[in-house]
Amino acid sequence: MKTIEHSKSAALTRRLPALLLITGALCQPMAASAQEMSVRYNKYTGGQFGDVFNLETLAVVDFLGSDGHDFAEALGGELKNLQINNKPAFSIRNERTGPALSKARTPEAGKPYAIQIGQKFGMKGVVWGEVNNATITTDRHKGEKVKSAAEIASDTYKRMTGQTVPPPAMVDCVNHSGSYTVTPYIFKTDGGSIVYTKQFSKNSSVEICAGVVKGSPFLGLPQGGNTQAITPAGLIALLRKQVIADIIREMRPPAPTQVTVRFKTKFPDVADAALRAKLEQSVTWLSEDIEVACRNFMSAGAGEKTEQYSLLFNIAACLEVRQNEKAARGAYLAAREKLITEQKRPDSSLTAALRRTGALQ
Repeated sequence: MKTIEHSKSAALTRRLPALLLITGALCQPMAASAQEMSVRYNKYTGGQFGDVFNLETLAVVDFLGSDGHDFAEALGGELKNLQINNKPAFSIRNERTGPALSKARTPEAGKPYAIQIGQKFGMKGVVWGEVNNATITTDRHKGEKVKSAAEIASDTYKRMTGQTVPPPAMVDCVNHSGSYTVTPYIFKTDGGSIVYTKQFSKNSSVEICAGVVKGSPFLGLPQGGNTQAITPAGLIALLRKQVIADIIREMRPPAPTQVTVRFKTKFPDVADAALRAKLEQSVTWLSEDIEVACRNFMSAGAGEKTEQYSLLFNIAACLEVRQNEKAARGAYLAAREKLITEQKRPDSSLTAALRRTGALQ
């Protein structure tokens, strides 16, 4: 059996429904008795909202809420940095809210206007939503002074030598508590369906005593750190960054999983000698341009109603490689039914394909 790890194919290196990419080029010897060839390819699957990556172009519109503009700018920047196969996942365009959109009280109410923005600039998707809450509350109180490294070392020495360690001094402290909640939506420009929405929240606080940070691990602020950057606006920016990191993590760019699909290389059940020769010639294209081979297989058959088992099997394999899993499953099941009706022996390659496409457990 020959194994090919697929190389360049103009038709299949375009983005397919589940972001399929074919890479590399490796051939292994075919066993003398084998009548099959294996094609390996990288199937890309994303996170819970992996379908977002099919949109390719996104308009990121200013969100509703007090931090809406800054949030949209920051989110657009992160989306622009996402990569698939070392190439940008999206083409991003940040847009200010138009007059009609700025009057919308909810993202749902403003959806038609958001979609109009996407259509105006030819973008496949629109990112919009609402910053539901972005607040910092401040509480002033007395607290323990943060000791320096030298003071901590001195206290340790005193404990070890049995000396009395003085109690910490009480100083003026301020506690900043932050809360950030956002609900992003990603609308499909064509039809307006929602392909992504979820509410994200972050809450944290930081205490500063006598000008020294007591520490906030969540915000990444070390104890004893400089307080110059710790302002309400700075804390909002830190929370915003954390929320956006969660959104990107949830979306998760598609990751590759190597899948092996087998094709028949001989067609003994095809009676027409000319057609049989054409199909066998088509097999040679699997190592160069799989789309050419699949186009020939598909045109020679009649989908699930194809009479010849070997050709029907290859049609199902092409549908699987094209990421049309539902149609592939149906064609594989039709091939299985043909084996049963014609009282043929089971085909282990077909059984593997049925399991791979979810038709068998």
